Amino acid sequence: MVGQRVDRLDLPVDTALVTIVRGNKVRFPKSDDVLEAGDELLFTANRTSENSLLAAIHGGEFLREVVSEES
Repeated sequence: MVGQRVDRLDLPVDTALVTIVRGNKVRFPKSDDVLEAGDELLFTANRTSENSLLAAIHGGEFLREVVSEES
């Protein structure tokens, strides 16, 4: 994903890139942002898209996974 523009990411249906953490700054992605090495990405996805998302970013390191389920 490094070097790709946000609007060129091939993300699964019902998946969104919601935040880019770059250094000490939190950025809300714009379509023309280019992903850089070291960026931490926060995605939101439904359960059915989770495996597709993991495959799309295969090779990346996950710092943590946060799952929220409605009660």
